[in-house]
Amino acid sequence: MDDIAALLVAIGGLLTAGASAFVLVWTTVRTSRREREQAAPTVVRDLVDAAADGQLDPEELEAIARKLRDQQGGPPP
Repeated sequence: MDDIAALLVAIGGLLTAGASAFVLVWTTVRTSRREREQAAPTVVRDLVDAAADGQLDPEELEAIARKLRDQQGGPPP
């Protein structure tokens, strides 16, 4: 009986790992697509504003990246 119990626990763990991997991939794909769609217009607008003077300085690019990270709740660099 102990062997059957161990087998059932192992199968349950395998199914859980497989389902978790599927949900992780599914969530990553859906979330990243949604975030890109929401972030793209804002980033393009900020880049156009920054390039209005004919130059893009590293400081301007860093400010845009920092603003995007703050909006998404990402970790600081």
